Amino acid sequence: MKPLLQHTIIFTFFALTVMLFSTMIGCAVIPEWYALLFGLACTIIAIPIHMRAMRTERLYLLSIFLNAAGAGFSVSAYYTVTKTPLDFLQMLAAIGLLLLLTAVFVFLTRNEPKVIKWKFFAVLLAFILPLIAFLVLWNRHGAVLFSFGFFSAISVLCFYSILAWNTHFKGTGGKRAASVAPTEGSILRYASFGSFGLYAAITFVVITILTEGDSVADIFPSDITIKKKKKEN
Repeated sequence: MKPLLQHTIIFTFFALTVMLFSTMIGCAVIPEWYALLFGLACTIIAIPIHMRAMRTERLYLLSIFLNAAGAGFSVSAYYTVTKTPLDFLQMLAAIGLLLLLTAVFVFLTRNEPKVIKWKFFAVLLAFILPLIAFLVLWNRHGAVLFSFGFFSAISVLCFYSILAWNTHFKGTGGKRAASVAPTEGSILRYASFGSFGLYAAITFVVITILTEGDSVADIFPSDITIKKKKKEN
């Protein structure tokens, strides 16, 4: 199996596991909106670590850990503010489903040059569909399985968008990179970049739900968003 394919499974499992437990911790010990500040602090700390990792590549793993933890804290803010009870088994099931999709996709594309050539676009298609499915089911049923699955799918999509694009395409115009296998250090760097994206995307979604409920009603119905208080007459 190629290094990229090996690392995509590893990074997905690592980031989603960290996000799961940071969400649980955030809901248990951090009061509501303060979880967003904890998440922001994690990502701010990750910035100099990512820059330092250019010399010590293993530090990229710490950067990924901090950003995944920050994303988890942001998710915990949603659950605490909306007073949604967590279900560890449902959250674990959501991660398991996404990991299964990841493993199947990687297996099917491991030796197919034509698929790998368009891997970036194939990944978008493969993981946008689960994202939409989780959102629709969340809208209809409101279960933690679907809400956490939606947040997790965002993180997977961000990882793959950055990782696949940078390891298969370089330069401008989307041209295929020269046939030079990406090094472990370069894959770690791309994954670290992707972790910043997953934190930003998840935090944006959480803040949008919590502060602009009515303005995103077409996407998030009123039963899973915070309804704005009616102004007194």
